[in-house]
Amino acid sequence: MIRQFFRLYLTIMIPVLVLVALAHHYGSHANSRAAYVEGLRTGLDARFAEPRADIAALKLQDWQAGLPTLRAAFPSDLEIDVATTAMRRLNSNAGETARFQAGDVAFVLKKRGYTRAYQVVPGTPLVVSSQVVIPSDEDVSATIYVTAAVAVISTLVLWLWFHPSWLALERLGLLTEEVATAPRSSGSVRGSARFSQPFATSIDRISSRLDDLLRMRSTQSNSVAHELTAPIAQLSFALEILKENPHAGANSTLVSRMREDLNELDQLVAESLEFARLGSSKSLFPSKNSVTALMQSAVEGALKLHHDGKQIAAIPLEGEADTVFCDARQIGRALSNLLRNATRYARTSIMVSAEQIGATLWVHVDDDGPGIPEACRTRLFEPFARVEDHTVGASRGYGLGLAIVQQIAELHGGFARIDASPLGGARVSIGW
Repeated sequence: MIRQFFRLYLTIMIPVLVLVALAHHYGSHANSRAAYVEGLRTGLDARFAEPRADIAALKLQDWQAGLPTLRAAFPSDLEIDVATTAMRRLNSNAGETARFQAGDVAFVLKKRGYTRAYQVVPGTPLVVSSQVVIPSDEDVSATIYVTAAVAVISTLVLWLWFHPSWLALERLGLLTEEVATAPRSSGSVRGSARFSQPFATSIDRISSRLDDLLRMRSTQSNSVAHELTAPIAQLSFALEILKENPHAGANSTLVSRMREDLNELDQLVAESLEFARLGSSKSLFPSKNSVTALMQSAVEGALKLHHDGKQIAAIPLEGEADTVFCDARQIGRALSNLLRNATRYARTSIMVSAEQIGATLWVHVDDDGPGIPEACRTRLFEPFARVEDHTVGASRGYGLGLAIVQQIAELHGGFARIDASPLGGARVSIGW
């Protein structure tokens, strides 16, 4: 964890610290130095005022000869010199030379900090000067202190965020290993640290999703195994009878039943594979389609498979609402599943219709069968769930049809539901 933290810190903070150092040195430090120079200039102007006035009042004929006397008359930190010397030293700085010529205090700026200030004495060829200290442009000590302070503070802040977040990621790794072998016990994995709350919330959501996926996988595996038991046992029993009586007259009936059992196995495997494929699907192939055409195609397919005299019809949808954006293959599969379920329970009639409610397009499949109890409606969209009610009777099929319909609806950003039908039976709808 420490190694990962330093990798993250160096990746993020090295550019930040470089920017802080440059900004401080060429921004804050330069501005502070300029303000200091101007304040020093004002102070020296006031200090030089009295010596300048005293020297100007002397009216000497030979200023060069009087220099030793003048220098002795003033404090040692003040020096009297000729203006030509000052001009020669100021020549390298045009700005300071201009100030000097205007009668202002001018500095001979040196890199090491120690410098000399000059100011001309009015009406004389002399100047008053003094040695002062001005911070150098190359002084980086303040910048080093500021950068170090930023580095320390950023280290603490980043660690306060990184440490609980890393622990949360480690918990996620452990949770993934644990939940792969056994369902997670109820409760949240969230920590108490404020900085780790986003990670902890995400981990709790991921862990719940892992629980749901593993529970669904376990349910599917157990249910498939359970559903396979009956046809396999029947096939085994029929094979034993054929083996014992290979020329019996009832063999044709046994073979017919064996074919039915094989068809059931084939259908179960196909539905299980489709359910698993939809569960892992991450993309659709949507395009513009006609809802009426999709409904009529599903009705035609249902009529080909069922010849028991039940009426199956589709009501066309008029106007712009008839054109929708969807995956035609998946929506067709969902409608086929709904029609197959409806034909199992309908007495005489099945109706397919569509309507636009707000921004959602709903496709309804109605039948005139016994209907579905309200308490069972939500549960029927779970894998391998079937109605066990004395008013309806145990449902046929494997309980995957409606689960596949729900998955297709969710892939389109919608959902499926069951209501009471105007025909008297059940209405199963898919909306997106």
